[in-house]
This record gives sequence, structure tokens and C-alpha cells, in this order.
Amino acid sequence: MNAVSITGSEELEVLSPSCIEIVQFLYADLPTKPWLNVTGLQHFAITAGERSGLPLSDVTLAQRLKQLGYATHMIGKWNLGYFKKEYTPTYRGFDTFLGYMNPFIGYYDHTHVDFTGLPKQPVFEGIDFYNGTSILKDRQGEYATHLFTETAENIIKNHNATQPLFLYLAHLAVHIGNFYKPLEAPAEVISKFKYIEDINRRIQAAMTSVLDDSVGAVFKALHAKNMLDNSIILFVSDNGGEVNPELRGHASNYPLRGKKQTFWEGGIHLPALIWSPLLNLDKPRISEQLMHVTDWLPTLYRAGGGDPADLGPMDGVDMWDALLGGSPSPRTEMLQNLDPIYGVSALRMGDMKLVNGSTGEGFDFWYGPSGLENFTEHTSYDWVFKDGSPVEDVLRENGMWIAQDPDEVYQRNRIKCKKPVPEEAYSSCKPTEKPCLFNITEDPCEYVNLADIYPDQRLGFLKHPSPSNSFHFIPDSVPAGFKLIPSPCIRPGPVPRVTAHSFIHASVADCDLVCLSFVFGPYGLSRLGSLVAVGVLTGILVAVD
Repeated sequence: MNAVSITGSEELEVLSPSCIEIVQFLYADLPTKPWLNVTGLQHFAITAGERSGLPLSDVTLAQRLKQLGYATHMIGKWNLGYFKKEYTPTYRGFDTFLGYMNPFIGYYDHTHVDFTGLPKQPVFEGIDFYNGTSILKDRQGEYATHLFTETAENIIKNHNATQPLFLYLAHLAVHIGNFYKPLEAPAEVISKFKYIEDINRRIQAAMTSVLDDSVGAVFKALHAKNMLDNSIILFVSDNGGEVNPELRGHASNYPLRGKKQTFWEGGIHLPALIWSPLLNLDKPRISEQLMHVTDWLPTLYRAGGGDPADLGPMDGVDMWDALLGGSPSPRTEMLQNLDPIYGVSALRMGDMKLVNGSTGEGFDFWYGPSGLENFTEHTSYDWVFKDGSPVEDVLRENGMWIAQDPDEVYQRNRIKCKKPVPEEAYSSCKPTEKPCLFNITEDPCEYVNLADIYPDQRLGFLKHPSPSNSFHFIPDSVPAGFKLIPSPCIRPGPVPRVTAHSFIHASVADCDLVCLSFVFGPYGLSRLGSLVAVGVLTGILVAVD
């Protein structure tokens, strides 16, 4: 979202002035325990047919919470490997799983279509929709966001409230779908946004609106189950928006620099909010505490009744006390990534950030509509509250409504940079020639390269290691298409860490799990009360005592 704040959505905007908004939240692409360069997964998402996954030695948050007695459920995007059943969600700590294994699917047909780069098998295509480890075909035609929301509501409704609950809802929205239909939303929702001239932006607004409705529906379900009083709700995104039209991107990270799959702030600096009566807020708070995605595991484990000391050595730090009391973040630095394939790295130390190299796409500037051309100042009450909100109704009914001036909160949370982008900003930093240095606190839009002013700051420069995690696609894992035969998965075997791999062929006898079901034709079928997680690979983490 522009300005990286929770704006333009009714339910999130209503939650926002009743919670903590975290404005220094950084995401490194996958919700795992260790830094991704430790697992060898830091270069790119795990793609279809790839013999790769989160190492089985790495214990997930769901596994940790099960040890504390939680019921654990996952809905939506997995994308942490599925070439053996042991790598799938119900073998990694979740009691149930309904969702998809690959980076994206079609919103209605639930297929995953991707390009392999192999001349004989150029397209990987099949149904990627699972109940546990079984392909689910009878829900095709249902809009994914609605289906995931309904599943979450049913889980909450049928939950035994005497047991704590961890619900991880990793929505497909608003990720792009398959190349032949990248943006999809119900027609009646799209029609609400006729005033948006760009049809792609109009559809994306509709997708966001349905996602926002999902937040309200889950919130109402928790209320109906009398679980809100002892719940933690966390909403996060997994990366900045895609703006490259060649990749079907129509997002905007303005005024932040860069986009998805870059290490500029537009790719990694994300909106996040956490809501809970346990925070004991008497007014909304904007948190500027530095936080990394890996910090959620020890933080939520602590909030859920565990002792982070029991987790052993890890990269994440427990932020619970900092969130409760507003004290300084225990985190002072973070390796944002170190990618030896692209030859790019980024390191944050305090206020300063060092960027070296560029991603293969080279999107290193500022992109997307600013929204300033036809800007009209108005209050939140004009466009958020006027039609009512289920979240607002529940909060008021339960005496949890603490909003004082939502617009003041919104203005404080906006990213403020010079407009338009200064001309010198385009030439002052050439990261493929030498590292660039920015003061992110004073210059969140990365306009002013300080590398020549503070040369000593370069001492933290990152050196690239020689091992890589080269992509290793398995040709025999492609769905069989017109032969109507489910395709085999990849041969069982250990997943080496940070090593190069070659193509490996598998036979049906080697297969532990059918990857994707067949399709017809080239484009598919033409401790607490509750830890809840929702969003764009979004999480509402909810828990019950």
C-alpha cells in the first residue's frame, strides 16, 4: 500500500486505531525460524516441481505451540516445500491444512501454472489445492478468499474453546494468480470501484476489499465464540508489491524505493498491526521498534505461554516485552539478505542500511502511482466508518473501542518524503558499482546516498559465500495433462543445505506424495484464547487459554 500503512480498508482501518501498528517491520520472504541464507532458501521462492523445502531439522511455530497444548490449523499458502509428505503442513505441526503448496494459484480454478524453462516440458500445470495431502477438486469455481474465510470461520465455530488455538490464515490475496488471469475478484465487488480508471488497479482494489471483509468475518467469528478477550490478532504482509508489468504487477509501493524481490524499502518494509486486550492499551500506539519476521516465533511462543529459552539458539528475538511496554527493541541489526546468485546483499545496523548489488530485474527506483494527482483531504469517518463495520460494532459492544482520533494515528503513520523524487536521487546510488549507504530513520525513501560521506560505515560490508542454492526442477513431477494420470513427486531423500543441485528424475515407485492433479488443456479448467493470522501470506495469529 502507498505509504506502507493500513489504509483503504474498512476492517483493518477500524482495527488500526485500537492496536499497535508496527512501522519498522521487515520481512525476508519466508516465515521460517532461521535466516534464509542458513537454509539455502534466500534466493527465490520454492517453485513447482522443485526438490527443496524447509529442512526437517527446523521446528515451526506450529510444532512449538503444539508442545504447549495448542490446536493448530493452517489455511492458504504453504510454499515451504512438498516433495515428500514429511515437508507438508500436517507433518510440520498443523492438525489440519486446506490450501496450496506453490507460490500462487488461480483464484477460481485453483490451478498452478508456471514455466519450467525446459524445452520438452515448458509448462508446469495442475490443480494445486489440498486438504491435508489429498488433492481437493470439488471446490473449484469458489473464489479462494471466500473459501479460505469460510474455512477459518468453521474452524473457530467448531473449536473447543477450553483448548488454546493457533490459526494461521495465509491468504492468496492480493498475490497475482496465473499468467492468463493474474487478477481476479467477484464482479459485484469490482463494480464498487468503477471510479478507478485503470482496470487492473480496479480489480486489485476489489481483491483487497474482499480480503478486508475476511478480517471482519474472522473477527466476528472469534467474538461469537467468546474468544476475543484472550486473543492476539496479528496482520502482516510478506513482501512489497509487484510493479513490473511484465510480471503482471500493478501495485504501488510509493513513496518507497523498489518493489517485490528487491532489498529496497519498497520490497521489505511492510505494514503490520497487532491487536489484543492483553496489550492493555488505553490509546493506539505507533511502534517504531525495529522488528524482523523471524522475531515472531519467539515473541508469539512467549505470548502463548512458553519460555523462549526453551527454543535454543535462533536468529529471532523475543519482542513481547517491547510490544507490551513500548521499550526499545532488543534488535539493533539485521541481515536483510545475502544472495550469491543475484550478487546482492543488504544489512541494517541501527539507523543505517547498506545495499550492495541489484536483483536480476534491476528495479532500483520508485514506481507505481503516487495517488497524489487527484488527492482530496478527508477524514477516516468519511470513507471508513460511514457504512458501519463489523469490527467496530464488536469493539464497541465489548468496551474495547479505544480510538480517539483515527486520522491523527493515520497521519503519524504515513511515510513522509520529499515529493516528487529529487533528480539527484536517481544518480547518487549505483549499487552494482559500489555499495550505497542510507539513514533509513531520516530517509525512509532512500534518496540520499551517504556512502562517500561516511566511508567507515562500509566496514560492515557483506562478502558473498561460494555455495549456492541453484534451482533443481524435477521434470517427471509435471502433471500428466491429457493422459489424466496424476504425476509423481520427487524421489525421497535428504535436502542438503546451501548446496548446488542437479536435475533428478523420479519414478512413480519413488513418489511419496502426488504433487498436482491433472488438468484439461493449456490453461487448466477453462496460551491464549486464540493466535489468529490473516493477510497476504498474512497472518492472524489467535490463541485461547
